[in-house]
Amino acid sequence: MKPRADEISLSESASSPQGSAADDDLLARIQREQDRFAFNQAAASGDVEAIEALVSRGADARSQGIMGHTPLMIAVDAVRLAAARALLPHSDPDAVTEPAHGSRTALMMAATGRQPRMIEILAPVSDTGRRSDQGKTALMLAAEQASPECVRLLLPYGHADAQDAHGDTALMLAALELNESCVRLLLPCSDLSLRNERGQTPLMNAAAAGDAPSIELLAPLFDPDELDRDKHGALYYAAIETETEALEALLKFSSPNLEIAGDNGETVLMGCVINGFDDSARVLLKNGANPNARNAAGLTPLMLSALHSNRAMAELLIPVSDISLVAPGENGPLGAVDFALRRVADGEQMRHSFLDAFFEIATPAQLDLGVSLLSSPMTQAPRWFARREALAIQKEIQKEAGTAEDKGPSVAPNAAGGAPATRRV
Repeated sequence: MKPRADEISLSESASSPQGSAADDDLLARIQREQDRFAFNQAAASGDVEAIEALVSRGADARSQGIMGHTPLMIAVDAVRLAAARALLPHSDPDAVTEPAHGSRTALMMAATGRQPRMIEILAPVSDTGRRSDQGKTALMLAAEQASPECVRLLLPYGHADAQDAHGDTALMLAALELNESCVRLLLPCSDLSLRNERGQTPLMNAAAAGDAPSIELLAPLFDPDELDRDKHGALYYAAIETETEALEALLKFSSPNLEIAGDNGETVLMGCVINGFDDSARVLLKNGANPNARNAAGLTPLMLSALHSNRAMAELLIPVSDISLVAPGENGPLGAVDFALRRVADGEQMRHSFLDAFFEIATPAQLDLGVSLLSSPMTQAPRWFARREALAIQKEIQKEAGTAEDKGPSVAPNAAGGAPATRRV
């Protein structure tokens, strides 16, 4: 009985005189897939003997899988140094993964994975200037991963001044990663005149990262008043950080202009108010920041604290601010208290407690409005209600005193028989 076609083995089909060229191609493709799978398994597990056996029978170690990974890349990714050594003479070290997977080489993977020993064997045979899909070199990736040892190994190959797709250099990337060691290594090899696409310097990046040690290295080398394309400087970025060490370091090593303003006239102190960085605002005020500066809309830091419902910031600013200042509004000039009341009127009842920061500077009319805006003044705004009542009593006392003056002096002695008593509210 003649066997069916699907029962013929691959070897029989290959040796059959009736085998077509298409069959041969199919068998070759299957063999390549089997070899690639075997290479990948050996690379991932670090099986050097299996790698050598595959190479000895002519299997192609340069084959790339669906994502573009070669056996060498798999060995690097799995941190299999011995397997990478065995594969390297038979591999293309500059092969790249598919763009969807970063267009990275084995060297870039080693840099990303912070693998200095892998870099030692790959860098001498690789194109160290090759770029990923984001325009990053292996040196940039090492700096981005804050790996001083990898940076040290890659620096002799150059490219310290290469810029990625966003214009960042290795030094700029290191400054963003809170790693003073990488910054120190890259600084002597870098062009300090370079700026990224946002016009930022390494100092601005270190300030944005809150990296005080790197600021101490970089601050003497850059103009602290230089602004990026958003009209923000290093001081602004240091100020809008949770911790104040970077801000204090920048203020210590230079004397930046505290009143530098962005496109909308926003000063550094205003940036702190808007972003809620109370500690930074305290440091800035201590160092001479102007609490009465105005932005392009005429708003002061105190007004901004009211607009952003920030009680702590308002309490910090009220003692040092000119509370008589007003800004133009649709229906007339508005002061800080007016802005606070408008927030409540716009539906801020759930966060009305910030109003308590303003009650001591509110006028009687503003107190009346504040109490009327809150649904239960005795429970939700007791301080506003109490002060309104106190002001009413004070007004009554002043009125009585005026009437007494009209009738002539008549002042009763106090309980001790001394000076006349004064009622304080």
